[in-house]
Amino acid sequence: MSSTDASYVAAQLYQHVYDWQKLGITTYVHTGEWLADTDVVFPETKLARWGMHAKTQVYKRSNGNEVMVGTYNIDNRSNHYNTEMGLFCKGNNDLVQAIESSILS
Repeated sequence: MSSTDASYVAAQLYQHVYDWQKLGITTYVHTGEWLADTDVVFPETKLARWGMHAKTQVYKRSNGNEVMVGTYNIDNRSNHYNTEMGLFCKGNNDLVQAIESSILS
């Protein structure tokens, strides 16, 4: 709950995170301060019930391409405050090419 005001996000994370760790997946959980009294740009944002979005990033590398699909935003809020998730995949160039093609089309 330190990284999100959405209890349903934290509940889902903690329901699965220990199983992921048993499978050998490294997880990082932010345990910083809760920012309960933060202002929002648009007041109607406080009334929102749901808000989910995903990001896709393709990394071109000389030794093979990689892809990441997740919720991470390239900003300080994602770095320090939000509960963000990402799935990284390397070693499957067909998948990387299919995702890149989907992005570019």
